[in-house]
Amino acid sequence: MAARFADRHASGLRAGDALHLAIAAQRGAPVCTLDRVMIRAARALAVSATMPR
Repeated sequence: MAARFADRHASGLRAGDALHLAIAAQRGAPVCTLDRVMIRAARALAVSATMPR
């Protein structure tokens, strides 16, 4: 699943970030990150993502 996420996201999603998103997607868990690229990728892949303030 992580490889698919990395392949599907055109902005250069890193392998480690793709793995985190895949785990979150499988568990139905949200992702909380300061990485704007990861936030955009998560939303594009239908994974709930937030950025702390």
